[in-house]
Amino acid sequence: MNTRFSKSLFSRLRMDGKSARTLGFSLIEVTMAIGLISFAMLSIVGLMPVGLSTLRNAMNQTVEGQIVQKMSGRFLLTPFSQLRTNYSTSQSFYYDQEGEEVPGAGTAAFKVTAFPPANAIYPGSSNAPTSVTNSLVAMAIEVVALQGGATNRFIVHVPNSGN
Repeated sequence: MNTRFSKSLFSRLRMDGKSARTLGFSLIEVTMAIGLISFAMLSIVGLMPVGLSTLRNAMNQTVEGQIVQKMSGRFLLTPFSQLRTNYSTSQSFYYDQEGEEVPGAGTAAFKVTAFPPANAIYPGSSNAPTSVTNSLVAMAIEVVALQGGATNRFIVHVPNSGN
């Protein structure tokens, strides 16, 4: 039997027969584990602003869609003959972060302006013959996010529903 091997083997064994190596982690192993965990956490925290920005944009787009639907409903309830005259001036409407109309700009998150566009293009034609404009009106809805300043313009075609 090799005495050098047996001495080093017996010096690493404790009385209960377990190796000193199995009792815990070395300082280097603990440092490496903390470093890896820190690197992973830093990567996750670094992605949070991008995720929050994307979430905010998605919420704004959803609310803008709801506002456009509400304005389209308002257009449909307006008598067709009065549609261009009622919205000929830049009349502003204000909506909160949830898409509900508010009386003024104080608590508003969105400012909405509705007007007939100067050069409206109708489906199936590059110019608007009289027969089309008697049965269909194009209306522009401009939505401005008051906190971010982003402006989006939507064109809605309102049919003559007989009212």
